[in-house]
Order: sequence, then C-alpha cells, then structure tokens
Amino acid sequence: MPYYASPFVAAPQFKHRELANLLVDKISASDSYLNYLTHVHRYIYDQPVLQYGFQVLPRIKDPYVKAYTHWFLKQYYGMFGKDVAAQIGTTIAAMEHLLGLGFNIRSALVNATQNVNTIAEIGLDYTIRGANQAITASPLLQRAWEKCALRPGFEEYLSLLDIHRFKTFNDLVRSSMYLFQKVEIANRKIAFFGGFLKGYEEGTKNPFVADLMKRGWTKFDAAVSYGTEVMKKTQFVYGPIGVSKYMQTAVGRPAMVFTTFPVKQLELFVDWARNNPEKLLAYIFI
Repeated sequence: MPYYASPFVAAPQFKHRELANLLVDKISASDSYLNYLTHVHRYIYDQPVLQYGFQVLPRIKDPYVKAYTHWFLKQYYGMFGKDVAAQIGTTIAAMEHLLGLGFNIRSALVNATQNVNTIAEIGLDYTIRGANQAITASPLLQRAWEKCALRPGFEEYLSLLDIHRFKTFNDLVRSSMYLFQKVEIANRKIAFFGGFLKGYEEGTKNPFVADLMKRGWTKFDAAVSYGTEVMKKTQFVYGPIGVSKYMQTAVGRPAMVFTTFPVKQLELFVDWARNNPEKLLAYIFI
C-alpha cells in the first residue's frame, strides 16, 4: 500500500513531514504500511482531543458542528493543500516571527516570566519543585512526562509557519527561535511537573484528581491529567488545536500573528476572576 493511501495522510502536504519522509524511504509496500501503522497511527491516538473528535464525529447531528469538526480534524493533519494565498499568508507570518522573535534574547527572557502564571496557579513551592525536576527529572516524573499529550507545545505552533517546499527557510525560522523554544519547553515542564507533584501528593484532597479517581483512574494517571491541565492553563495550547479557524486562514495568520498570547492570557485572567479571584490577586502582587 502506498504511504499516501491513508485518509489521514495527504502527501506532500502532510504537516508532519518527518513522518512522511520516514515512510517514503521504504521501497517495500509492506514496510511502508508497517511504518504508517507504527508512527502515524501512534501519533494520532496519542492526542486525546483527536481521539474524542473521531469518536463523536459520526454521532454529531448539527450539520454546522459536524462540518467544523470534520474541517478541524483534516486541518490538524495538514490534509488541505496550501493555495497561493495561504502560502503568501504563511510567508508573511513566518517573516514577522523571524524579525520579531528570531535571534532575540530579550523575547526568550520575557517568555520566562510566564512562570508567574504557574506560581499563581499552584503556588511557589510546587513551582520551585517543578523547576528542579525540569533540570533532572526523577524516573516517576519522567514516566509522567512521557504520558503528557501536550508535550510538543510550541513545536506545533511553529509547524503552522512552515512554507511548502522551502525547507531551508523553515529551518532558518526554527533555528532563529531556538532559545525562545528552549525557554518554552522549560516553562511547560515546570508547570507540568509542579502540577503533577501537587496532584499526586494531594491525592483525593485535590478536587480534580479526586473526581478522576472516582471514575476509576489511578492516582498516577489522574496526577498526569492534572499536571497537563495546569500546563495547558498557564502555558497555553498553541498550534492547530489552540487557535481559532480565522487565525489559520491566509488573512488571519499574518494579521493576528502576535495576538495568540494576549488572548489566552486574558482568558486566564477571566477564568481566575470568575472562579479563583485569589489567584488573580496573587498574580497581581507577585
């Protein structure tokens, strides 16, 4: 079976090109299909939001919701070929990132201040312990990190800036944001490890963990979910999952290139103000 025969893979527009390249290196049809099952399917089913999408899509009755869900799942896997307008929009957005954030040490330092969100959410003690684990994670924490579905983080966002057939330019954009991305990964690990430790140690005293354990989850898996929730809430979700449909269009991508962060930060403030005003006050006074 050719590697592009799957409905989930549309070469050469497949977003995760490293997987496509891996598959196309195999001349044997059986080897190619085995690689597809091993790598592509594993990636799909490591994404809980996509699992849910595939499960509920056949049961959705509202035609608008059904069409949007179908569009979202296809968009996530890069199954829409990029037309000229989309390529121009992506190029402009990539240039804006290259000029605004690329090779900019200050942007990486500013990015590190996002840990204030984590401090306000789970407290200074767990944030510090999370930072310690981010340097040298224990076997328990490393196992938890491997089960975290949102590990790619900013890498998923950078994939939106890839320009088809311009690998050299794509590599330049990614290289220019190397330091920024390293800080982003550190931020996410600090939030996840701190959240995991808090959930694991509090156990049933933590409402989020207690609710999952009542449903039959182990304390470990519930703590992984809580750590992921803390990371998602304080460090945000980027990439196809984390931006609106308009922001992925040829016009929206360059026009709203630096609006993702302030929008998500404002959403966090609103959530704190409604549900945990003490956390919003903690953020203000840190």
